Amino acid sequence: MSSPRIQRWAVPLRAYEYNIIYKAGKDHGNADALSRLPLPMESSTEQEERVLMLENADITLITAVLSRVRETVHELTGTEFDPFTLRKDELSVQDGCVLWGARVIIPSVGRPEVLKQLHQCHTKQEERVLMLENADITLITAEQVREWTRKDPVLSRVRETVQRGCLHELTGTEFDPFTLRKDELSVQDGCVLWGARVIIPSVGRQDVLEQLHQCHPGVSRMKALARSYVWWPKLDQDVERLVKTCCTCQEHRNVPAVAPLHPWNWPDKPWQRLHVDYAGPFMGNMFFVLIDAHSKWMDVYPVNSATSASTIECLRKSFSNHGLPELIVSDNGPCFISAEFKEFLHKNGVRHVTSAPYHASSNGLVERAVQIVKTMLKKCVDGTIATRLSRVLFSYRITPQTTTGLSPAEMLYGRKLRCSMDFMHPDLTRKIHEQQQKQKIYHDKKARERSFCVGDPVLTRNFTYGPKWIPGHIATVTGPLSYKVMVGDGRVVRRHVDQIHGRQELLVNPSEEGMDCKFPDFDIPGNSTPVVVKETEGTGTEDISSETNPSEASGDSSQHSEIITEINKPASPVVIMRRSQRTRKLPTHLNDYELK
Repeated sequence: MSSPRIQRWAVPLRAYEYNIIYKAGKDHGNADALSRLPLPMESSTEQEERVLMLENADITLITAVLSRVRETVHELTGTEFDPFTLRKDELSVQDGCVLWGARVIIPSVGRPEVLKQLHQCHTKQEERVLMLENADITLITAEQVREWTRKDPVLSRVRETVQRGCLHELTGTEFDPFTLRKDELSVQDGCVLWGARVIIPSVGRQDVLEQLHQCHPGVSRMKALARSYVWWPKLDQDVERLVKTCCTCQEHRNVPAVAPLHPWNWPDKPWQRLHVDYAGPFMGNMFFVLIDAHSKWMDVYPVNSATSASTIECLRKSFSNHGLPELIVSDNGPCFISAEFKEFLHKNGVRHVTSAPYHASSNGLVERAVQIVKTMLKKCVDGTIATRLSRVLFSYRITPQTTTGLSPAEMLYGRKLRCSMDFMHPDLTRKIHEQQQKQKIYHDKKARERSFCVGDPVLTRNFTYGPKWIPGHIATVTGPLSYKVMVGDGRVVRRHVDQIHGRQELLVNPSEEGMDCKFPDFDIPGNSTPVVVKETEGTGTEDISSETNPSEASGDSSQHSEIITEINKPASPVVIMRRSQRTRKLPTHLNDYELK
């Protein structure tokens, strides 16, 4: 612990940079009154000019030489001496020059030349030098940070005020992040620190970001590493912007968060919409599974192979028992997209809808039915496959469903089977809507709503050889959660919204940011209104995508195949205006009367 006298000396000397030299006591002279008495001296003014020859200009470098001060500072009077008397405790004289801290006070005669020199040297020559330095930077050291801090107009002032303990004197919006942390700033070896983190000047921030981005660790890891070593204003935003514009990071992203649940509309009549799929190979057979969306009635047919001929034969048996449906929903298996299958449905007046490729939950009702059949068949151990399948279907058809509250037999035939129980359900539609809403609320806790417009840049999931994510643009909106994406080689693929990432593109010219995207071979509407795309007549197929209950979204499915469609320039579709109407019902007490 030093003596109090030395501590008192250290306080005013803290504002200066100096070297302490030891001097033996025998070399010190005894102080007396005469040695402290100043002698009268005449003031002399010395001025020295030197010419600095540069390549581009001749700039006169004026070395300010002030007259030595004879009077003490407190004896100066007049308004022209007010700036000096306010700083009287910080003024010093060195080699005939007056200094305020570590800064030389320039006389009025030399100030224009000094400003001219600072303007040309620091804006032209130093910029070229900094560009050469940045081109070869591989490792950032404390010496480079100190040099950058010295040249930075903001951090240089911050460093000076921190050394003098006058950080409150800084005014301006660029100093607000530093004044908020004034009690935590310090200077060490010419570098400004916030706590234990080095404050990086603006010229070196990109190099620091590149070091943090080595191996592409991601946003969270980059922020955690940066918070251990460096800091500058808006550091987190710079890290996020760098990761979002990195092609490598975007191509290797995981599957996005699931979209909010979009349930299928519940049909008003039985056998109006059917969901079909294949289960297996299971127990040496393939099982064609068919389920009604209204009654949840399920038919299962064991077949040898999943072909178009066997699929058509199973549908004929089902249609002969229950009639023709209005709509059939399936995946993109080869047996469902063949020309033979499309022709069969077209001749019978049945519309065909396919789900998004490789997205089983869009056809979740039949996926859940496949899981139920396979689970119950495993538990039935007695009898042949046909006997066990009959028992499974009978047990399923007489069991009330959690969604409807009634058994599939009651919903389809309007009567109870012999082993069924009597259930009263006054308002079935309202109960189903409430149940769907509860399921949607539970599902949407972990979901995040996302939508895209035509022309938006995206990254779509690649299911073939190559990178996991490939860039493209939204070409067509085919459903609430389904899109057609044009990739870079001109192909158009269908993808669910869960298989699409939003992508940000770096604009070369900021003025082009508001321009519309243009694509070859087809027109893109200027607004964000969804476009409905229909296949040509004769195919009997529409492309939509939807989701059902998550409890019905599991199970095996047949092999999917991706549909790649070339987009032609279609005629403008005719928009038919439609007005919503409320459902009108007669009161219950008038059901037994015939009204005219």
